[in-house]
Amino acid sequence: ATMEEEKFMENLVGLVKNKLQMYNSLEEECNSLWSEINEGRYDWEAYRNEADHLRSITKERVMTAFDDWLSPKCEQGNAKERRRLVVHVIGTSEGPASDGRPIIESDKLGKEIDQRVKAFHEAAGHATWGKIL
Repeated sequence: ATMEEEKFMENLVGLVKNKLQMYNSLEEECNSLWSEINEGRYDWEAYRNEADHLRSITKERVMTAFDDWLSPKCEQGNAKERRRLVVHVIGTSEGPASDGRPIIESDKLGKEIDQRVKAFHEAAGHATWGKIL
């Protein structure tokens, strides 16, 4: 079965709207930003960038990608060299990604924030919006 172009665009627009949705609370936004810091990505505009990239997606490109990478046979019925992607996620409850938001004593919070911001600036090659003195 094939998807109508209009239905594809509805799904694509829905995905973009989902990416551009505002945070429901300050806590939700804070958790999202801490997640970027803890995982070392520092991409504060990740959702906006993803939504921007979705603008270039077409139904034809999705179908071509599926045929090229996932389908064992192309539209003409010829056998293809299929690639497989298998992802296994095994939780260990170890490491910084499993820690969630860090627990920091209130008297050490300022120093911890300064250290993380300095680490960010160093990782970004100091090519950011400001300097830490």
